[in-house]
Amino acid sequence: MTEALSVADLMHKPAVVVRDDITLAAASKVLDEHKVGAAAVLDAEGRLTGMVSERDLLRSVGHGIDPSSTNVAEVMTRNPFTLDASDSVAKALEIFRGHRFRHLPVLDDGRVAGVLSIRHVVRVAHIEDVRPAGSGPGELAPRGLEGVAVAETSVGDVRGEEGFFHYRGYNATELARRCSFEQVWHLLVEGELPDDQQLAEFTARTIAARRLPEGIADLLRTIAALPN
Repeated sequence: MTEALSVADLMHKPAVVVRDDITLAAASKVLDEHKVGAAAVLDAEGRLTGMVSERDLLRSVGHGIDPSSTNVAEVMTRNPFTLDASDSVAKALEIFRGHRFRHLPVLDDGRVAGVLSIRHVVRVAHIEDVRPAGSGPGELAPRGLEGVAVAETSVGDVRGEEGFFHYRGYNATELARRCSFEQVWHLLVEGELPDDQQLAEFTARTIAARRLPEGIADLLRTIAALPN
């Protein structure tokens, strides 16, 4: 399916852009107003100079950088990979996979025409069968995944041939080792790992939701007492 689509079919357009000389606080407001996760960064002449994302902003605050006095140019990703509006979604997917980006600026006749998010791509991502070991050059599936259907979704993707599973771009094994259950839950539900305040609020919400509706606890006890 991805081979038949072009980047122009899926990108967010017109592109959300910010100047490289505005503050991080101002850039954050732009992202929030447009409800996007990243913006293309332009210089005074309108040329693409970088990309700035919500993660860049959060990381900066986490490092003690003052968002009201620091310019976007100081934290943005410079010289970003770009796509052409006529490029296939399959090509975009390869770049996302190979470089772990989440947003890519899209150019049309040298000007920024849109921004493609990995979320745009996973909505139309393909489902494939993992081929058994020995079925052909480079077609090696990890033991236990032979013949298993794997897919990419907005939540995660199984990369059977590479031997790992991702939740929203994060290696699931590393999440299990380094993150709490609530952190991963937040990632799946909200689309991002929480900061300390988000985690506290999310944990409070989940605790409040644990209470069973009236009568359910008694019903469960009755079911548990039934003979096998």
